Amino acid sequence: MDDPQQRREDAAPALQDDRLIILNGALCCFARNGYFNTTFKEIAKETGLSQQTIGSIFASKDEILAEYLQMCDDEIVQQIKEETASDTDVLERIQSICVTTLIYLGTHSELTAIWVEFYKHHVARVVLKKFFGLLRTRISEQINEGMENGVIRQANATHIVEAIVELFEGTLILSRLEGTNNEVERRFLASWEVMVEGLVQK
Repeated sequence: MDDPQQRREDAAPALQDDRLIILNGALCCFARNGYFNTTFKEIAKETGLSQQTIGSIFASKDEILAEYLQMCDDEIVQQIKEETASDTDVLERIQSICVTTLIYLGTHSELTAIWVEFYKHHVARVVLKKFFGLLRTRISEQINEGMENGVIRQANATHIVEAIVELFEGTLILSRLEGTNNEVERRFLASWEVMVEGLVQK
């Protein structure tokens, strides 16, 4: 399977520059026109590169978006590592994973705009499946550890993970629709506090 990160690492410096120019230009177009309405012609106009050059680097918009999502995930992982102390309990780590990701999405309006657009298209949502799949995986690892350590009560781990992800997605959607991205952390933490009451082993 083609790996966007490996492609970036293998690319020559000049090609790397063009990749970043295309990524940044495409994101501006996606945010302004919507992902589905953006064409290679518009990306070429935005970047000053020819459609042929863009096509030689990225075969499709899906490839551009896939590479951008991989870059975002790399940055989120690094932030989670920096902000999550090794001695925190699993519930604090889950909270940190969710809040760090929400804040990242809130400060990257172009990504949030694409996510909301895709949310309305059931078929197209598969493009973002990997991104939220990684979020589910990270939360699932913490849930299983919490159950093993007796911190989280025994229950269906999959159902717990889905409930947390739905809280995450709901917070993001409401903040986006209401234009209150600066409230995203407060909104999540208020609901998270209630959810924790049901997770903790009594």
